[in-house]
Amino acid sequence: MLFAVGAGGFGGYYKHNGFSFFGNYPDAPYVRYSLASREGMHAGLLGSLNLEVGLGATQRWRVGGKVMKETGLGGVTSFTSHNLTLARRF
Repeated sequence: MLFAVGAGGFGGYYKHNGFSFFGNYPDAPYVRYSLASREGMHAGLLGSLNLEVGLGATQRWRVGGKVMKETGLGGVTSFTSHNLTLARRF
């Protein structure tokens, strides 16, 4: 069994182009959007928990999982990722 905890930080510059939603207007049967462009510095923290278990006497097969959480300022402010691993050692 392998258990690991990871932590780190990141920083950089980002540019994001998207749309802002204005909503429906009573006098118009369509939805209005506006271009929303953002750019600037992006920094934050991330952490992960990993667990892998070897299967069988030779432990050639491994199964495990990972949960990663990213929290930052600007750009993406919160992101969570889940992974399932199935591996075979040669």
